[in-house]
Amino acid sequence: MRRLLAALAVAIAVLVTVGGASAAKPAPAAGFTDFTVSATPPNPAGTVCPGSTLCSNGAAEPAIAVSPKGRFFASSENGLGGGTMAWTSGDNGRHYSSTPSPNDVSTGSDSVGQESGFEPGGGDTDDAVATAPNAAGNYNAYVVSLSLANIDVSTSTDNGTSWTLNPATSLPIDDRPWVAATGASKVCISYLTAPGVLLPQVGLHVECSNDAGHSFTQIANAYDTSAVGLAASQGGSRTGNLQFDPSNPSYLYTVFAYENIEDGPNPNAFLHNVGIAVSSDGGVTWHDYPVHVNPDITAKYDNQFVNIAVDNAGTVYVAYSDNHGIFYQYSTDHGQTFSAPTQVSQGTDTAVMPWLAAGDAGKVDLVYYQAAG
Repeated sequence: MRRLLAALAVAIAVLVTVGGASAAKPAPAAGFTDFTVSATPPNPAGTVCPGSTLCSNGAAEPAIAVSPKGRFFASSENGLGGGTMAWTSGDNGRHYSSTPSPNDVSTGSDSVGQESGFEPGGGDTDDAVATAPNAAGNYNAYVVSLSLANIDVSTSTDNGTSWTLNPATSLPIDDRPWVAATGASKVCISYLTAPGVLLPQVGLHVECSNDAGHSFTQIANAYDTSAVGLAASQGGSRTGNLQFDPSNPSYLYTVFAYENIEDGPNPNAFLHNVGIAVSSDGGVTWHDYPVHVNPDITAKYDNQFVNIAVDNAGTVYVAYSDNHGIFYQYSTDHGQTFSAPTQVSQGTDTAVMPWLAAGDAGKVDLVYYQAAG
């Protein structure tokens, strides 16, 4: 996937919704400063980019999150066993400083530019930031990374100066982890497990910690026994990100593309439906609902990835791609029902990897990759 995206031209669309009305329009001409952050390891932690000859790396599939005060945290995979690279920006994204590898705390420090051997993590990564400050006045940052044996959750309480590594689970993992945080110290992760682990079918497990990621004592399966949940667990699925409702953090959401159980034996069937898992009690129990059900079994909605965001009024937005178009839908009743799909992208050129960011009531931004046509 990373090679495909490297070959695509980037197209950005901004989606503005007010009172349920929506319109897609090109992004403004005044744009972005594009630069490459430094590799960590082997470059020393603290390298600031742009501005250094060390601002180059070959990492892939980055993630980014921002605190309520505007500090950015980013991470990227360095390959299983190679640790995770991370950066932070305290000037609204104008410069990024590399941090110690969040996974490296178990084997030593690479802050002087030396790799310290095998590091856990280094696979698929995601980031989250607390919504309330800790006792020191900072917002806890979390980097989750896929490991060979488990999922690693690294926590920084000091703006990325140091990290604490906490393996969250030892269950065999089938797909990438996602992370979401709320309050000063609650953080949750989600991941798919292979059949035979706790259940005879695929499970979408959500684990939550109330002590800033040091222990994960709450675990649940987000696939329920509804028609949607059973189809996702038995027919096949691919998950998207995890998201708290900022207006009511008792609500926690995750999304997925799935196929029907009867589609499994059909080689021409793909993940042609989109579903949502909803928890109203902070991840303890879950209920699954359809977002979009397409009778055309050749449709494919897991084009990296189904994505979800929630605005400050609790409106839920879901975006997805069928490889040639980017679509979005919204819900005002906590994911139980959704609007009809609206296509945001223009034309039929390859369009993948939608990502949403929601803010004030009725306002959401959507970005995606689209091939130049």
